[in-house]
Amino acid sequence: MLFAADEELVGKAFYDEDRKIALLVSEKLYGDKLVEEADLVKLMYEASVLVLTGKKTVEIAVKLGLVHPEAVLYVKNVPHAHVYKM
Repeated sequence: MLFAADEELVGKAFYDEDRKIALLVSEKLYGDKLVEEADLVKLMYEASVLVLTGKKTVEIAVKLGLVHPEAVLYVKNVPHAHVYKM
C-alpha cells in the first residue's frame, strides 16, 4: 500500500461542505519521506493499493495510465485518487 502526496499538502486538511467530503493528508499516513519522481513511479508500479493526493502526484499516475482522469476526485481543488490493482 502506497500513500503519496505533494510535499506541500502533507499535514493539511481540506473540507468540501457542500458534498460533505473531508480529505486529511496526515503525516501519520503519508509520511515525511521525499522521493524523486523516478522512485515514485517505481513505487506506484510495485504497490497494489495507491492513495494519491495532489496535482503533481496524481498527474504522474494519470500519465502512467494508472488513474483515469475522470476518476480523480477534487476536494477544494486538490486532486485525490485511489488505485486498487487486482
